[in-house]
Amino acid sequence: MYLRFALAIALAFTLGLSADNGKENGKGKGNGKGKGNGKGESENHRQDDPTVWETDFVRIGALGIQNATGTDPLKQGAIEVTAEGNVEVTLEGAMPGSAYTASFCRFALTSVGCMSLTNGTFTTNNDGNAKAEMQMPMQAANWSGIFILSRATVPQFATAFATRNPNPPAGADIELKGRVSSIDLGTNSFRLDGFPMPIFITNRTNLVRIDSINQLRSGDRVEVSGVSINGGIEASRVKGED
Repeated sequence: MYLRFALAIALAFTLGLSADNGKENGKGKGNGKGKGNGKGESENHRQDDPTVWETDFVRIGALGIQNATGTDPLKQGAIEVTAEGNVEVTLEGAMPGSAYTASFCRFALTSVGCMSLTNGTFTTNNDGNAKAEMQMPMQAANWSGIFILSRATVPQFATAFATRNPNPPAGADIELKGRVSSIDLGTNSFRLDGFPMPIFITNRTNLVRIDSINQLRSGDRVEVSGVSINGGIEASRVKGED
């Protein structure tokens, strides 16, 4: 409950931006992959119950929240809410064969309450994919808040977005994209413009479109995935961009 409380407070000001982002970006992505024709069929069945909000899920581990222990993978996740409180959740590339529970955490000035959605527990298939329909907790008088998907009571995904955190807590999952500003061959690390921490390449780093750090040059654009450690980022993947 403490983590859910912290999540709701930390993300309280992201809801409006996330919703806009979902309508502009998540909706298109959902049509292309996660929802496809199924979404079209839903809309046909809901002509008198229109969609009022939709957005993407992100991994809680990518949000830089201290004490967040969720580590489940996620290729894509989306949620759609209708005017009458019907909810559709889509996951792709989550933990295979696993049960997730959807909760709704309300925003409030004095306290935050999290409630499970009606029929809110569902199970992914062997590929980690799922599509489930559920309902908002009707006892909630105010539907202003965020959604959280948990597995075995541990929060894994939330309706939020991750920004570049200049000082992420140790153990946080990191995803960066930018231009190389400097390279240190002595420590096998490099830095990106606007990000103060060094990014270390190890023998566990998966290099894509580059063979070694020796091929990096200042000004090169790269995508980085990794984990925050004391004093920097340990890269699990570095991809060079054309």
